[in-house]
Amino acid sequence: MDIFRIGEIALLDNGVWNVKLILTHHDDADLRRLMTVISRDVEGSTGLYRLGLLMAKMGEWDKAKDVYELLAEKTSDDENSMPASLHHQLGVIYYQKADLQNALIHYQKIAQQQFEISLIGCPSSCTKLHKHWYYILQAG
Repeated sequence: MDIFRIGEIALLDNGVWNVKLILTHHDDADLRRLMTVISRDVEGSTGLYRLGLLMAKMGEWDKAKDVYELLAEKTSDDENSMPASLHHQLGVIYYQKADLQNALIHYQKIAQQQFEISLIGCPSSCTKLHKHWYYILQAG
């Protein structure tokens, strides 16, 4: 894979942008530092998930949302089977965009998934307690 630095950028008379790209070497010290920081700060199971994290870290909330929604389409049949990690990231994005209603929806879906998982192999007294909290979440 080749990586380029952006050199000079100029707008031509015909409205086309002329961008000079400079090929970097794989042993470039600046490139190695950048890759180290990115790989340390942006971890995830797939390339798309890491791209969403990177967009979010850059404050590109709409782009991050688009990436996670695309990933959700690829990994789940419907919104109810979407992995909790995607609900969490979408909740964070909506929170950052001050869309608290949608943030809450995604956080509630995480709680509901955790509730359903905890019912497996749970004694009856535990099940009653979880059902109580489940109904509170549904009413909220």
